[in-house]
Amino acid sequence: MSSEEKRAWVLGGVTALILALAQTGYFWIANTIYLGFILSAAVGSLARVCAYRYGLPGRRAW
Repeated sequence: MSSEEKRAWVLGGVTALILALAQTGYFWIANTIYLGFILSAAVGSLARVCAYRYGLPGRRAW
């Protein structure tokens, strides 16, 4: 799991926690957690595509 994916998970979790503390509806809390998972998957996929396309920073081709 890349650091970008972890950030998306943490952002979704913290936002859901804030919504729970504010006593919003379960619907919004669940959708926030789901959005965190979706963002994590999208950012991870984009990072993989960029890594395959352009290579990893600091790595030299042989």
